[in-house]
Amino acid sequence: MVEVLLGAGCVLNRADQSGASPLITCVRYGHVETVRMMANQSGVDLEWTDNERRTALILAAQLNHSDILHDLITAGIGAPVLLLLCRLL
Repeated sequence: MVEVLLGAGCVLNRADQSGASPLITCVRYGHVETVRMMANQSGVDLEWTDNERRTALILAAQLNHSDILHDLITAGIGAPVLLLLCRLL
């Protein structure tokens, strides 16, 4: 289903009430395969922050989702976010 939505041009850079993008929501619930697909879509904002100023990468680290952390880093998460993450851990 996710592949169909992504193929149809689903909007990935839109916030819910908590400021979370679809990518951040998938990280929150540990949906590894969905995060992998979304993180590799062109145009997805990997450095989007929610209302608590957390990116997908920071949330994955806080929730100990090491497989998602690896996928986000592989997808090209920016150096400034990695530096911020190092300060938080």
